[in-house]
Amino acid sequence: MNVLRSPITLVLLLSLSTGCSDSVLDLNPQDQVSDDAVWSDPALAKAFLFDIYRGVGHGYNGTTLWVLTDDGHNTRGGDVSDHNLSNVSPSDLQAMGGSRFSHYRWGDLYKSIRNANIFITEIEKADFPEAEANQMKGEALFLRAYFYHNLLRVFGGVPLITEVYGLNDDYRVARNSFAEVVDQIVSDLDQAAALLPLEYPASELGRITKGAALALKARVLLYAASDLYQTNPSGMPETGYTGGTDRTAYWRAAKDAAKAVIDLGIYSLYGGDASTPEEGTENYANLFLTKVNPEFIFVRYFLPHRDDIPNVGRYVGPSCYHNWGSNTPTQNLSGA
Repeated sequence: MNVLRSPITLVLLLSLSTGCSDSVLDLNPQDQVSDDAVWSDPALAKAFLFDIYRGVGHGYNGTTLWVLTDDGHNTRGGDVSDHNLSNVSPSDLQAMGGSRFSHYRWGDLYKSIRNANIFITEIEKADFPEAEANQMKGEALFLRAYFYHNLLRVFGGVPLITEVYGLNDDYRVARNSFAEVVDQIVSDLDQAAALLPLEYPASELGRITKGAALALKARVLLYAASDLYQTNPSGMPETGYTGGTDRTAYWRAAKDAAKAVIDLGIYSLYGGDASTPEEGTENYANLFLTKVNPEFIFVRYFLPHRDDIPNVGRYVGPSCYHNWGSNTPTQNLSGA
C-alpha cells in the first residue's frame, strides 16, 4: 500500500499539523525580546533605558585622554605611543580602539544615540504613569545630548540623527556644523531639565537629575565660548564658529547656564569652606571616600570586587604607595 495515498494517514497528518500550530511550534524566541514585548512591559522598558546608561563609559581609566597628547605620559605604555607620534589610522586606533575609550568612538556613540532615539520615540507606548514616562524621557534626552557632547569633543560637527532609521531608509547624512550640534545638545538638555527631578531616593542613586542636565549644558556652552571654537583656525564650519560672533553673548550664555546649577541650591563644597590648609586637604581626601555628598552632580556608581571595574586608586596613585602611577605629566609640561 502507498502510505501517502492512505486516507487514514492523511487525516492523521492534517490533525497533527492543526494541533501544533497553537502550541509546540508557536514559541517566542528564547534569545531575544520583541519590540512589542519591551514597550508593553514597564520592567523591560526601564531595563532598555538603563542599558543606554552603559554608553556613558567609565570616564577615568588607567589610560586617560590627556596622555594621548604631548602633555601627558603613560608609564605603562597603554598603547598610546602611536597617538603621540600621529601614526594612528582607521584600521589601527591603538588605545582609542580599546574598550576603555568606547565612549569616544564614532560607532559606539551612534549605537547609543540610536538606542536613545528608539526610547524617546517608543516610551509613549509603554504602560507608565505620565509623570514617570516624562522623567524617563528626560533621562534619554540627557543621554543623547551627552553622547553628542562626546562626539563634538572628538570630531567637531557630526551628522545629527534624532530619529530612528529603518532598513530601507537613506543613511547618507551630511555632517552638521559645530554650531548646529551645540544647538541640538542645548535643546535636548533644556527639554531634559524640564522633565527631570532634583533628586532621587537612595535606592536610585546614579540616575540623571535636573542638575546634571543643567551642568552639562553649562559645560557645552563654555566649550562653545572658548577661543578654540570661536577663532576656529581651520575656518571650517565643522570645527567651530565662522563669520564672526558676539563673544560676549557666548560667555554670558555659559555664565547663565552655570548660575542655573548654583541657583538650584542643592550643591556645595564638601565640608564647606576650609579655615586651614590642613582642613582643606582633609575635605578633599574625604570627598573620594563618601558615597553621597553635596559636590556630586552626576556620578556613576560601581559594584565592588569586580575585575572589570576601574581601580582608579591603583591606576593613578603614586608608585611609592604600591600603585602604578600610570598617568603623569611630561617633563616639558612639568617644567613649564
